[in-house]
Amino acid sequence: MISWLLGVLVVGGAIAAVVVSVMFLSGRQQTTTPTARLANPTLARALGLREAPRADGSIVATLPTGTHLRLLGRLADGSWLFASPVEQIAVAGWVPVEAVREAGDIATLAVIDATTGEVAVGAPGRAEPVASARAGVGAPDLVLQSVGAQQDRLAIVVRNIGSGDLNDAIIVTIDGGTPRRIDVGKPLRPGESLQAVLNTEYVQRRARVAVAVSTGGDATPDNNRQDAVVDPDEPLDLELQSAAPDPRDGHLVVTLRAHSPIPLVGTVSISVRESPPSNRLIASTEAPLDIAAEGTQRFDVAEAIRVDLTRVTVSIATAAIADANPVNDSYPR
Repeated sequence: MISWLLGVLVVGGAIAAVVVSVMFLSGRQQTTTPTARLANPTLARALGLREAPRADGSIVATLPTGTHLRLLGRLADGSWLFASPVEQIAVAGWVPVEAVREAGDIATLAVIDATTGEVAVGAPGRAEPVASARAGVGAPDLVLQSVGAQQDRLAIVVRNIGSGDLNDAIIVTIDGGTPRRIDVGKPLRPGESLQAVLNTEYVQRRARVAVAVSTGGDATPDNNRQDAVVDPDEPLDLELQSAAPDPRDGHLVVTLRAHSPIPLVGTVSISVRESPPSNRLIASTEAPLDIAAEGTQRFDVAEAIRVDLTRVTVSIATAAIADANPVNDSYPR
């Protein structure tokens, strides 16, 4: 199920609208980050759900054969699974893996440290914040699962690895900036993931970004941050579309076009040189770049007056974007 919702931007107590695209990721949907909602895991025999992943661990609840489980985590060696009965989400504990039928690919589950009882978040080998494997009976535990780009907009995936529903709004902060509130419209249940696309956070080039999420209902917020490197997922192209003299006084006017799904902002340098072999610099300027998606922007090169465009090369350069087609950065071509 996909829901398109309106988030709000909170600025010093005032509220301004900002559009956020939200997608609930149910168990069988394929996403770039696997979810841990596995197909129909059930108990193969009656047993005690244990507080610790060992045979002598205290019993949290006794479950009959055939109990349907929601799998929330595992030991690193996969010998024990942290689970909650589907019909008793306020109860959670450990079961041996051999006692579970149709456990599916348990490698997609969060790895829980047997000695500390904490969930390691992130890719293997990465040092990440951790959260308690049992934040509390019936308590949600929100984890920031991944940070990336969708149509060159910043996208995050969060997941509830706790044993209770998450009913509160999610607050997202980018690089310590203004908090953004995402009202998801329905509870995020244990094991469910949610993708939110921040439609005004643009990914113009490879960059490092610090993302933090929070919610009032989360008992263990330490696993809610990531420092990630994000690349554009769609090509960005800034084209030097035309160069022509202004009809009033003859100074050079350059028009740039953005071929991109997002606005392009930053700084652009424009230079005018004599054609080879001379390459002598005639004029140059540096100006703010602010072009709407698939839009154009005019630039005036005041120093280049009545130049013979058959004898010069006009070129552009910018570090603001990952330009996918540098061939069209000069004129004439």
